[in-house]
Amino acid sequence: MAIGVGESSPVVTWVKYQGFAGPKIDGRIRVPVPETDLHMDHAYYLVAQLEAPTYGAVQAYDGCGMSAGPLHNIAVYPRDLSQGSLFPLLGSLERSQVPTTALLALLIAYREQGWVIGTDGKVRRTRDSKLVGGTEIRAAFTPPDGNVPRAGTNWETSRRWALLHHAVFADPNYFNAQKMGAQTWLFNASKNTGFYRGKDMFALSAGKDLTPQEDLALSVYHAYSVNAPAVAREVLSDAMVGTKKKGSFPAALISGFSRATYGNWQARYLRTRDAALKSGIWPSTFFSGKSAVFPLRSAIVG
Repeated sequence: MAIGVGESSPVVTWVKYQGFAGPKIDGRIRVPVPETDLHMDHAYYLVAQLEAPTYGAVQAYDGCGMSAGPLHNIAVYPRDLSQGSLFPLLGSLERSQVPTTALLALLIAYREQGWVIGTDGKVRRTRDSKLVGGTEIRAAFTPPDGNVPRAGTNWETSRRWALLHHAVFADPNYFNAQKMGAQTWLFNASKNTGFYRGKDMFALSAGKDLTPQEDLALSVYHAYSVNAPAVAREVLSDAMVGTKKKGSFPAALISGFSRATYGNWQARYLRTRDAALKSGIWPSTFFSGKSAVFPLRSAIVG
């Protein structure tokens, strides 16, 4: 069921997912293929293709309350209902420039809810600065309890919240800030681990500081890390320990992800390979033939 909100407005769709339900809005402008050789630009692009390839994509149907941004930053974690990374990202957008009309509208709505995003990136009550609980956040965004009905007052409430968040993340004024926020998250998750230890990730350039093969393999690492950082770090560590020959590390790292069985990572391998190949960032020979470092899983030996 899709509900329009005006001829030129985004379409809000009701989606049922497991024991949850709520609105979804697709973005309109795709994250562009980078024109630089910077490794983190390549990594950001590949991760976005897996998570949210269009600016303005919003979903509120999977128990997270609300998610938006290129990494699908969530409001709350469904398992323990602790606050997620959506609010720190919104805080960084607010600090990036004078707030636009779209962001002001969202922040006013938060104020009307009795909330404010603190300097620590947490949603706090305006009356006493205490943290807002995840149960309250999810109930506010997706009433009554993360399972929004198909129509009625609760649907209209959730739909309004989805549109308010969509307007911010679809605003071109915030595209670069979203990119920087995503890259900072990826950086913080990996800066002191494995291959990146002691290096300035933001300055690394493919062809200069990294071989093109390393650039691809580490971008693939980020495409997995965003889904499960600790598990991805283990794969990275194993690849570094298990390879001593120069040039063997990229193939070993990607091969490690091809064997990983965490979550839906078997399907993620194919999706990541398809996105990387279609991007044109890396030579097609990296994906098939004798020099392939990211082949089809069936072509991996050992």
